[in-house]
Amino acid sequence: MSFARLTRFPIKRDKKNEAQQTSRQFEQQLHDLPGHESTIFFFDPDGALTVVTVWDTEEHANGATAIRQQAADALGDAMDGAPKTVVGETFVNDRRLQHA
Repeated sequence: MSFARLTRFPIKRDKKNEAQQTSRQFEQQLHDLPGHESTIFFFDPDGALTVVTVWDTEEHANGATAIRQQAADALGDAMDGAPKTVVGETFVNDRRLQHA
């Protein structure tokens, strides 16, 4: 059993490249947190920078809140609103793909 954390940072259309560069600095910080299993960054069809992380426990998933705030602060005026986060228990997490 794992827990997924999904955060959407609404990004202004003309700030996508800046947001991508800024977000990369948090890649290692997330990786180094206890219980981290994987991270995916992408822009969704609405242009929001979307971050999906997978954690071994709900407590560890919720422990990434401080980094989310640091990322929001770093993104600053590139954002077009407040970030939103949800955490949920996974029922499919195909780890075999990580070893292919």
